[in-house]
Amino acid sequence: MKQDKEERNMKGYYTASGYMGYANGTYILFASEDDYREWFLED
Repeated sequence: MKQDKEERNMKGYYTASGYMGYANGTYILFASEDDYREWFLED
């Protein structure tokens, strides 16, 4: 279930430039947390 995946694996933090989301073993800058969530849940 996608909700379970989101709760277990998504992590990140806000910066002045956007949202740093943890993906593929590193942090990637996204425009927003929503953008990160969309990208993350596509897998």
